[in-house]
Amino acid sequence: MSCRNLSKIKSSCLIFYYLKENRNSFRFLLGSIEKNKFLLKNYDFFFVYSPKDLKNIFSTITSYKRKIFCFSFFSTQIEDVLKISTYLRRKEVTKIVGGAFATSHYEIFLKMGFDYVSVGEAEDSFPLLLEGIIKERIPSNIEGVAYLKKDRIFFKSRSKSVEINNYLPISRYFKKIGPIEITRGCPYQCKFCSTPFIFDKKVRHRHLDNILQAVRIMKKLGFSDVRFLSPNAFSYFSSGKTPNLEMIEKLLKKTREIVTSKGKIFFGSFPSEIRPDFINREGIRLLKKFVNNDNIIIGAQSGSNRLLKSLYRGHAKEDVIEATRITTQGGFKAYIDIILGFPDETYEDRKETIKFIEELIKLKAKIHLHYFLPLSGTPFFLKKPSFLEKEIKKKIEEWEGRGKIFGQWRKQLILSQKLSIFNENFLKKVTKDKKLPP
Repeated sequence: MSCRNLSKIKSSCLIFYYLKENRNSFRFLLGSIEKNKFLLKNYDFFFVYSPKDLKNIFSTITSYKRKIFCFSFFSTQIEDVLKISTYLRRKEVTKIVGGAFATSHYEIFLKMGFDYVSVGEAEDSFPLLLEGIIKERIPSNIEGVAYLKKDRIFFKSRSKSVEINNYLPISRYFKKIGPIEITRGCPYQCKFCSTPFIFDKKVRHRHLDNILQAVRIMKKLGFSDVRFLSPNAFSYFSSGKTPNLEMIEKLLKKTREIVTSKGKIFFGSFPSEIRPDFINREGIRLLKKFVNNDNIIIGAQSGSNRLLKSLYRGHAKEDVIEATRITTQGGFKAYIDIILGFPDETYEDRKETIKFIEELIKLKAKIHLHYFLPLSGTPFFLKKPSFLEKEIKKKIEEWEGRGKIFGQWRKQLILSQKLSIFNENFLKKVTKDKKLPP
């Protein structure tokens, strides 16, 4: 647990449930909070890093009039957050929740006992909500906030796309540093991915000055390694499917000038990836000049062209083969993301994917294998995963033993089945009672 702003205890405190999985979401919000002098003047801030810390914090915040807990989470965390929410019901606290699941089902979360739900992107709306709580007057025209008042839901509309250049992607005031988001949104509508359903299809790029300001702050705070965050790293300021290598070169060159040879730059590797149809030889040569990562993550997802088309991926397996060849010949390791278990996936699709993996391994690629997860906000939310046949699983395990495949696919296989059942039962449970008024 850590705190900020305690030179003089105020009447209100804000507690972030700051788990490793959710830190990126909160960092963006902290970048907007630190620009708001009213909030810094009227709130003390606490960061809770584990369920244990969550229970221990109450001995620290007893003197505050208003205690506001903030959550942001993925679908895979829903059971844990529900347990925590039940625990907090016995406390006199205000609960705010955001994230993909909450955005997709805000009425349900209000019914579960959360006081406010952040719907969509929150850099603009969240500070307004926090001001309203202090002033005990929530403006009814706030976009992106849902709440109950006298058993009536107040919700104007989902928040509009945020102008990301109004805020830094890190927080200097709170000293919360992490991967620098350079692009938000995705023009593709992959049926399994929640990104386009949270951020919509409008793609926004962070201006170079904004990024470099964040890099300088990081260096002053003692962080010399920089990771860039993007749904598709080669899409930075691109139009269509042609990478804007001039802008990417400016970004990497200017970043290198700041961090110098003592720092490290990671681009196109974790926590980002590059779409196969964006990879070309010139781009790979450019990365080789500036970056420190020895691998490029390529989002393939399947070896079945029928399934890729059905998923709205916008590329074919042949694009992946060519991208892999270019990447490995350019001096990088190629890590290929593959997902098995899609609801629409057939046995023939899986056999094609196995042949595809075999071809990629011959090109010296490593396969980062995933198992399908039914994420909220996506068309697959209430769909059940398909199962792996014994011969498919046996082949995967063989490659895994040889170090050709890695990943958490076994855990995800179990989680996918649990999550599928939970999603269905969760919606049944919270909708069987009397419906909330519109």
